[in-house]
Amino acid sequence: MAKNSRKSLEGKKAKIVCTPEDLRSIGIPSDCKYCFPDKEVKIHEYKGDRGSLGDMYSINDGSGCPPEFFYTVPLKWLQIVE
Repeated sequence: MAKNSRKSLEGKKAKIVCTPEDLRSIGIPSDCKYCFPDKEVKIHEYKGDRGSLGDMYSINDGSGCPPEFFYTVPLKWLQIVE
């Protein structure tokens, strides 16, 4: 994906579209109350390409945590809703 396209996703609303097993595979517990399938989030920042997972983005889950504690998920697990 082009650099400008990556930047244009920042601030967009998205829904997490994956399974709990997918999230567990990247270290997010299946009982996490901040990052789970069908949760609506806001894309915060591009975090790089992670090989088979592709482009990764940190997401703001609306919990009030500072950005350094945001979860990072693959773009392929985010459905843009805005």
